[in-house]
Amino acid sequence: MTSHLDADVLADYREGLLGERRSARIRAHLTGCAQCSSLDAGLAEVSKLLASTPTPPMPDHLVTRLENALATETTARSK
Repeated sequence: MTSHLDADVLADYREGLLGERRSARIRAHLTGCAQCSSLDAGLAEVSKLLASTPTPPMPDHLVTRLENALATETTARSK
């Protein structure tokens, strides 16, 4: 790998969305590139932060809309 990795590629790599060969090349690149390793570590920290953040409650009006849509779909399928 001759150039640095961008955040989108690293995110796909972290999510397991890339093929085995490409993932192996990225792993090898991360081993020898401090710049990309730093970016990868930063992405890992963002993931940890997002995972630890509580999910806000869904607004009542949205819950009502979803329940109505599901009820309508259930009724339509049962006919």
